[in-house]
Amino acid sequence: MKRSTVSLSASTAPQDKQARLRRLLAPLLIAVATTACYFNSLQGVFVFDDTEYVGGNPAIRTLWPPYDWLSFCPTRPVVYFTFAVNYALHGYDVVGYHLVNIAIHLATALFLFGIVRRTLVLPRCCGATPDRAETIAVIVALIWAVHPLGTQSVTYVYQRLESLAAMFAVGSLYGFIRAYATDVASSRRNWTVASCTACYLAMFSKESVAMLPLIVLCYDYLFFANAKSRIGLRRRYHAAMFCSWGVLGGLMWATGDAYSQSGIGGVAALTPFSYALSQSGVILEYLRLSFVPTGLCLDRLWPKAEQWHEYAPQTLVVFGLMSVAVRGLVNKRAWSFPAISFFLLLAPTSSLLPIVDLMFEHRM
Repeated sequence: MKRSTVSLSASTAPQDKQARLRRLLAPLLIAVATTACYFNSLQGVFVFDDTEYVGGNPAIRTLWPPYDWLSFCPTRPVVYFTFAVNYALHGYDVVGYHLVNIAIHLATALFLFGIVRRTLVLPRCCGATPDRAETIAVIVALIWAVHPLGTQSVTYVYQRLESLAAMFAVGSLYGFIRAYATDVASSRRNWTVASCTACYLAMFSKESVAMLPLIVLCYDYLFFANAKSRIGLRRRYHAAMFCSWGVLGGLMWATGDAYSQSGIGGVAALTPFSYALSQSGVILEYLRLSFVPTGLCLDRLWPKAEQWHEYAPQTLVVFGLMSVAVRGLVNKRAWSFPAISFFLLLAPTSSLLPIVDLMFEHRM
């Protein structure tokens, strides 16, 4: 009996080793592709907002006590903390800032890989085999990681605002999936806390991820909730997620003057209606760039709508796409999740709140 046990252990050892190597291959491939794609950005310099908010910002020159970077922009302290860490380590050597931006982008791609891989094997999705799910997840993560549309949020140092918020937002959803895909109480608790923490960190990196609690709720509704176990069983988790709105909203209200001075909210000659009308064209342009990323530009200067009929065809198309996404969500179609997430994520910058710059590629 002992001899057969030893023989069995010896035969399974190489298989276990191969399985471990295979699990490492996908993240390694994503890491190599991302690094190769953005390695030349290390030669970049501070440009535009970089010079004011990073290179010429005295608030990031003192890491401790945290008053300077914490009070400089109370609604975005997480990003300025990372800038302060960069400065403490290497001053204004721009290479370090670019390295952190690349690392953030890579982490987001790895979280995305995990989300897609774990979602595809769910019965509510398509119940794919683990091997097939991993293959598709690698392809999705690679396309996202090297897509030209992500260039601005990675190579433009100050737009760490966008990439860091994205990393925490995608990480929050990944944590939620890990929490409620396990029956181990301690593991579920740890992943739940991690998911909620990442949500708050995302909110305080950039306000554009404000719809994250709704997105996670939609995921829960589509993939986890069933007749016997409704979303109500996870009400404390979702309540904690939605509480982030109160905290963020309070800080935004307290610093309202700073928003208007930076061209957010009160914009002369730009009403909420004309802004929303113009955004129909912007949204379709975002979609075009996703499939045909040509004509990328740092500052598009998108024209605003002067008359209601200027963007009427685009508005009809956008509302048609939105109705399809909502209908899919109501009917619990798995494909509706990325569709509804697309509109929810763009809602803060592409709906009724006027922003002086109608379009920026990093918002997509």
